[in-house]
Amino acid sequence: MQLIFSFLIFPIFLIGYTYSISFTLPVSTRKCLKEEVHKDTMVTGDYDITSLPGLSTHLEVKDTKGHILYNKEDATKGRFAFTTEDFDIFDICVETKLPHGQQKHHLSPQHSTKEVTIKIKHGVETKDYEALAKANNLKPLEVELNRLEDLTTSIVSDFAYMKQREEEMRTTNESTNNKVLYFSIFSMCCLMSLALWQVLYLLHCRMRSILLLTFFFLLTWAVDDFSTADDDNAILSGPNIVVDLSKDNFTQYIQQNPVVLVEFYAPWCGHCKQLAPFYEQAARLMKDEENPVAFAKIDATIEQSLAMEYSIEGYPTLKIFHKNSQKPVDYDGPRQPASAIADFMKTFADPTWTPPPSDVIELTQENFEKFTTDEELTLVEFYAPWCGHCKRLEPKFEKAATLLKKDTNIRLAKVDSTVETELATSHNITGYPTLFVYRKGGKRIRYDGEQTEHGIVSTMKELLSLPSREIRNMNDYKNLFRKNDQPVIIGVFQNDQDHLYQLFIDYAYTKRKVFQFGHTFEKFSVFDDVQSPAIVLQHHSDVRSKYEKEKFIFNKHNANENDFELFIEQYQIPLVGILTEENQRNIYLSRRPICVVMYDLDFSFEHRERTQYWRNKILNVANNYKDKYTFAVADEEKMSGLLKEFALEESAEDVNVGCFDKNGLKYRMDDDDEFTSESFEEFVSKLIKGKVKPYFKSQPIPKQSVTNGIHTVVAKNFEKIVKDKTKNAVVFFYAPWCGHCTNFKPTYMKLAQRYTSQSNLILTQIDASANDIPSGFEVTGFPTIYFVPMNNQPVKYEGNRDINDLVNFIDKNLQSKSEL
Repeated sequence: MQLIFSFLIFPIFLIGYTYSISFTLPVSTRKCLKEEVHKDTMVTGDYDITSLPGLSTHLEVKDTKGHILYNKEDATKGRFAFTTEDFDIFDICVETKLPHGQQKHHLSPQHSTKEVTIKIKHGVETKDYEALAKANNLKPLEVELNRLEDLTTSIVSDFAYMKQREEEMRTTNESTNNKVLYFSIFSMCCLMSLALWQVLYLLHCRMRSILLLTFFFLLTWAVDDFSTADDDNAILSGPNIVVDLSKDNFTQYIQQNPVVLVEFYAPWCGHCKQLAPFYEQAARLMKDEENPVAFAKIDATIEQSLAMEYSIEGYPTLKIFHKNSQKPVDYDGPRQPASAIADFMKTFADPTWTPPPSDVIELTQENFEKFTTDEELTLVEFYAPWCGHCKRLEPKFEKAATLLKKDTNIRLAKVDSTVETELATSHNITGYPTLFVYRKGGKRIRYDGEQTEHGIVSTMKELLSLPSREIRNMNDYKNLFRKNDQPVIIGVFQNDQDHLYQLFIDYAYTKRKVFQFGHTFEKFSVFDDVQSPAIVLQHHSDVRSKYEKEKFIFNKHNANENDFELFIEQYQIPLVGILTEENQRNIYLSRRPICVVMYDLDFSFEHRERTQYWRNKILNVANNYKDKYTFAVADEEKMSGLLKEFALEESAEDVNVGCFDKNGLKYRMDDDDEFTSESFEEFVSKLIKGKVKPYFKSQPIPKQSVTNGIHTVVAKNFEKIVKDKTKNAVVFFYAPWCGHCTNFKPTYMKLAQRYTSQSNLILTQIDASANDIPSGFEVTGFPTIYFVPMNNQPVKYEGNRDINDLVNFIDKNLQSKSEL
């Protein structure tokens, strides 16, 4: 019997979109993808299905009306394409069929399952810009402009569609309001008619007293009804009483009102627009209460300094400012109706309300050691009160502490490093916030999860479980090698009392995201050559070579943590490994100098031979120079950012080479040379001898470099201007597309004008998206500001983008420098 799985629905919008999905398809199984597509949208799909002898795969694409848009009986690799006529949901179904007369149990396990990969594109993404460029002899910039034009058209169409839907919804709402009004009038007429009939009937029966009572009741009901309607209209009408706040009146308004509910919003935010009428109505409801609550709002796109101060990351965000609380409380009540908002705020309106105690524990020199030693699992934040990142983390840290305390025995704590200086020094705290995870007994690892409420909770819960999987059979062992770019570390023990077991587990906790860990207390044939207790490091067969062992074994008696780390450091990368975004940060960054060979890396069955063909050419060279350089291969699509770093994204060569020296300087192999073992070895030899010039990504030096007192620098002249030992410098790293940078530039120009008479200080700016960032400067977002003292290390600015704060920062560093 065929099994039908409709397991995934992807809504597709008008703007171009691409996604890829892979899944396994057992024999006699039908799986379907459902695509929701708008009218007049081009959709293409590239499919790749494993070919197995005797097993055909049927691929079919159809709409809800049963129209077959694509039908392929023996599908292996190809493409389907169609353009929608109307909005519809389309089924993309794949089914593997057995030959006539053959039963499923006749097949071996490896021949009973197929791998299916389908890459879906629609809208702008279906257009082949490379073919367009070749056909019309377009330059890369012209191609990019064409693509942006198409994308803009799609966005405009999308907004037109949304506007049309908004008009339809508004028309529907107005129609519904009219119908309700007419129904209300009709109901009133019916009631009045019934009342009149009752009056006539009572008159006829001469029941005057009952008549008067009934008439009085109806009159009272009608007056109350209209009075209630008038009150409702009064609430919804009249001038707005929600106060608009800015940095000029914010502090004064908060101080003048005991309780203030503040909404941080953005004018374009749909949820903010939905909240607005309920928020206004709730403000009116609370205005005349015995304990009133003031309602205010702040446009966070304009008042960016206030938004940054209170860690606003989404809209709308509501915060309660209370006279009994030193810091605002996050509003987590209902957003509608207005009465529900008002009822929620009545709790805070009570003058006796006090904030609940924090679930984050304050640590000092006196209680730190006992807390981190006795608790089962803790997360400790080292912070500074003035640190902007710490302020943004604080509400997330508080919420995470409450959730973890409720569900687990995990505790969160914090240390004020400006007060507990001895603790900060002993833990080598050099930046804020710094987070450490402590286990019972005081064992410490650096926290490596996301600094969000969800990220903290999920990471800490994950740390409750063992970081290594127990291997009970050969399938468990094979599952450790699912990724060919990640080393596998396996502990072979007799029991959990072996002297290496705890060392292995402690290390696994610190590196659980870097390596795959497994351990076993049983004997398998694959470990016949391993004498327990021992720790085995292995690499995937895709990246092992004839120059390397299959297993690297660590079994030193009475080994300590340092011994084990040296063993891992020595063998953690193969002779020519695979560089990825993940292991580039965790492993390869510390292995410079390094040469990376970039090409189309594909270890699937069909393309493995070609991939290894190029890798084998690299292996011969790598083996000769392994003591001088680290070598790796990288997929040119997945590591496209690396290609761009070397300006090789437009290279016509199948294989490109880029190298970093230990200082981060970049060198690239001339893409005019054909890649062979000989040409690569010649390049590496010249590189080691210092005969290859470094490559800098840099804009041309501008002819007019100073505007409004600001020096524009590029990579080529950065060292000369910024690191001039006779002057201090302020560096503003920006990107042209960054909205925050655009908003900050007027402030930066005022700052430059303020220091025009300061002869030993220059203010500079550099486009970090078009120039290499010099060593010593960490730029993870825009804008980023550094102060560079004479003959000293750069100092990163962590405060608000307010001119007064910036002046204080510069004056402080200038003063300290003059004292030196």
